[in-house]
Amino acid sequence: MQFQKGVSGNPNGRPKNNIRENQDEIRLMVYAFIKANFSDVFTDLDTLSSKDRIRFFCQLLKHTEPRYTERPPQLNLDDLTEEEIDDLIKRIHNQK
Repeated sequence: MQFQKGVSGNPNGRPKNNIRENQDEIRLMVYAFIKANFSDVFTDLDTLSSKDRIRFFCQLLKHTEPRYTERPPQLNLDDLTEEEIDDLIKRIHNQK
């Protein structure tokens, strides 16, 4: 059956903000747990091997740094003059 605008299998739709509120509640619980047990983490960290310690740091970085998403370069040749395009071609040839 093809989708028809205005016709839904769920006429009431998704509840507003319900999922977001649950996620926020879980985040707060995890934050409180980590905050309460952080001194134990430092103690346990000293008992780890170097390899496991580095793995732990890498896992923590996932939560502190924004995710990197590779994006293709965006170049609009329509905005360039003929001279700029010729210069780009020369630079590409010189790199090879």
